[in-house]
Amino acid sequence: MAKQTPCDVAAEVRAVSARQNISHSHLAELIGITRMSMSRRMNGSVQFKYHELLAVSRVLNTPVGVFFGERAA
Repeated sequence: MAKQTPCDVAAEVRAVSARQNISHSHLAELIGITRMSMSRRMNGSVQFKYHELLAVSRVLNTPVGVFFGERAA
């Protein structure tokens, strides 16, 4: 597996949230960060923190590895 950049991880989070029709602002609210913080993470300018990705994983019911290019089982 190739090394994932913050932009790659953000693209995967965007894709999964879009498939589930969850807006970025709603996702931010659900994981406890501001909309502006989520926006920075979603555009890849700021890297997701580990605990944030865990929270996103729980909210989207998606394994964390999916955000790093692994296939969901």
